[in-house]
Amino acid sequence: MSDLENNGNDFGLSGSREDALQRVRTAGTLSISPELFEKLYLTPQTPSKASLRGVIGNPSALGLLGFSISLGPLCCQLMEWRGVAGTSASQVGVWYGMGGVLMIIACILEFIIGNTFTGVSFGTYGGFWIAQAITLTPMYNAAEAYQPEDPANPGFHASFAFALVFMGVPTFIFMICSLRTNVMYVTLFATILTGFCLLAGSYWQLAQRNMELAHGLQITAGAVFFVTDLLGWYIFTFLMLASVEFPIQLPMGDISHLIPPRRVQGKEE
Repeated sequence: MSDLENNGNDFGLSGSREDALQRVRTAGTLSISPELFEKLYLTPQTPSKASLRGVIGNPSALGLLGFSISLGPLCCQLMEWRGVAGTSASQVGVWYGMGGVLMIIACILEFIIGNTFTGVSFGTYGGFWIAQAITLTPMYNAAEAYQPEDPANPGFHASFAFALVFMGVPTFIFMICSLRTNVMYVTLFATILTGFCLLAGSYWQLAQRNMELAHGLQITAGAVFFVTDLLGWYIFTFLMLASVEFPIQLPMGDISHLIPPRRVQGKEE
């Protein structure tokens, strides 16, 4: 029996996870723990023998904080707010410290408590922020190693676009896996995937000197990533409120019941 089933039985819950949550909400003498919130909403219903969940706090909030703080300035740069023209090296410190360090720490802690899905996703984007920071750090001179002014050489922009395209591959897989969690996670990964595709297209158009189209794709990518950033802050707020058992609970849109787990499908067959 999984940890979720054990917790459900402790509360006398026998229906779906949404029904379970509703019963807890309407029972005046019962309160729901942050751990049960996490299992109801933020991770798929998979069996876990990890005993550290009650000892280590939920690291998802830390990872989302690093992700949201890192993505926010990038969105503003891409949308050219306050006169900023495209991406620059001004945010590499934020990407190293907040995006890289915080998300890698969250990744390790997620693995320790048995959360493979969130552990892999935090590690993937934490690595991306570090790679982004290294690429734009002036001392590494990555962009100047190319010759974008040479029409015969696609240059730095065309090459860098491939990294964004392949970042879309795990993001697509995360989006599919998140169908076993909630609406907020699905929308988060869908907007990240869209943003990567748009930004890659912008770099390729820039390499081909299609400046107007490249600029339009850049602005659109920034706007899509801005939606992603808002979703990240929303989920972060949800986790922080749950961590202190705040009486206000933000809706996450549980959809885990729409796709039954494999072991349930096997029993039905």
